[in-house]
Amino acid sequence: SPGAYANFTIDDLWLREPYGHVNYEDLLQQAQLHNFHVTIAFIPWNFDRSQPKMVSLFREHPDRFSICIHGNNHIHQEFGPLDSHPLDKQTEDLKQALARMAKFSELTNLPHDDVMVFPHSIAPEATFTQLKRYNFLATANSLNVPSNATTPPGADFALRTATLHFGDFPSLRRYSAETDIPEAQLAIDAFLGNPMLFYGHESFFAQGIDAFNKTSDTVNRLQPATQWRSLGDVARHLYMERLREDGDFDIRSFSGTIQVFNDHPAGAIFHVEKDEDDAQPLTFFVDGQPYPFERSRSQLHLKLKIPHGAGREISIRYANDLNLATVDISKRSLKTNAIRLLSDFRDNGVSNTALGRWFIRSYAVNGREWNRTFIASTVLLILAIMFWWMRLRRKRTDAAVRT
Repeated sequence: SPGAYANFTIDDLWLREPYGHVNYEDLLQQAQLHNFHVTIAFIPWNFDRSQPKMVSLFREHPDRFSICIHGNNHIHQEFGPLDSHPLDKQTEDLKQALARMAKFSELTNLPHDDVMVFPHSIAPEATFTQLKRYNFLATANSLNVPSNATTPPGADFALRTATLHFGDFPSLRRYSAETDIPEAQLAIDAFLGNPMLFYGHESFFAQGIDAFNKTSDTVNRLQPATQWRSLGDVARHLYMERLREDGDFDIRSFSGTIQVFNDHPAGAIFHVEKDEDDAQPLTFFVDGQPYPFERSRSQLHLKLKIPHGAGREISIRYANDLNLATVDISKRSLKTNAIRLLSDFRDNGVSNTALGRWFIRSYAVNGREWNRTFIASTVLLILAIMFWWMRLRRKRTDAAVRT
């Protein structure tokens, strides 16, 4: 691997302070003291809600803070099963997410990474193909296997946190920092050069803003050379390098965009390969300029000479129909607006008590059962009110007859 990389992502937050139990200024101090990087998995619906002070904080500390994409509206499983969430609607959501995040960057002058963290659960494999089509860098979730796919057999897949097995698009596995992660698992990842990715939510910090320190300290102890970076930087270093017998180097890329640096004693030729089907038209670029490549069966190949001490960015761009200027980024849906505002109330109000945090965790796991309970309780309440009203009306009628 080109290096040891790690990242900590907090899902759902936007740039206001405090958000739930997260105070960004206090979190920055912990990240500096314990050497970790925080990515905010940002819901594109929030593109125009950032507080100027928080924008300035992020702009001044790109080594500790970054932004990636978390769904679009973040309504329940908007990238869920295709029978209930058609692919064309998911595609429109992906395009709207990109347009909203472009507007976010325009309003704040903050960069963001086109890395998708799916809300609630990972998407079907067909959605991966659309992510690739619209030039996302990668997707990172608690599972790296699409919701409608089966886990490939063999240790080769199990031992790697990144895979191109589904749609030839990079899918990364991440660990919940809110659970106990076996140190042996992290040691294996460090030994293999896997990126170590962690995530949490605002309630993770209910017991203190130092909640992630223990995990970051463990990673830094196991691999002192760990580079804590944004998810975009992690994606751009998803490749393996191997010395060839002829003195050249093979590069096996797991991403559509990689940054290759020649730290060898002299200039060298790098042979880059990436698994790729032929379903989508594409162009190779090296440092922003088109570059010739070859196809061989299910792989792409290019050969590139890089001087000693120099680096090159090698990227694939897929042709698509995206025109950001024509994408509607307005917030017209009353349902979506209500869900987002209720979610803010959940994170900034309900989560302030232990009982509230228990309810949030329970609802995340047993949402359908809670919904059924709520509906049943509402129906029973309505029936009770109707029964009471009918009895009251009957009593009044009987009283009128007696008089």
